[in-house]
Amino acid sequence: MDSKLNKNNKKGNKMMPKVSHLSVVQKVYDFELYIYDILEKFPRSERYAMITRIKNTLRELIKKLIKAGESDRKKGHLYDADCELKFLKYEFRLSKDLKYISLNRYRVISEKLNEIGSMLGGWIKNLA
Repeated sequence: MDSKLNKNNKKGNKMMPKVSHLSVVQKVYDFELYIYDILEKFPRSERYAMITRIKNTLRELIKKLIKAGESDRKKGHLYDADCELKFLKYEFRLSKDLKYISLNRYRVISEKLNEIGSMLGGWIKNLA
């Protein structure tokens, strides 16, 4: 998160850090780099199905975050991005249940996606 504080965003006496759209985009980018090797280990039968859905969803998520950062209609794009994130969580849960990824990998992936979700939620709250 940015170290800059948003003076208009107070909670009690504490200042809340302003969420930068670039920091969320960077987190998603880092996540994509992390999962690329993991996706390569999925069964061959999933190369054109589940792997493609995951990669396309990640790109849609990034696209929506970038649009939110550049648009006057930020909240709409952020809610759309949140839907993409929820779909990613679904795909990785399914991957775990199908035993394409281990429980430990799933935990790490879930933590990373939850962190992205927290950042996204903070950005949405910042707009309220």
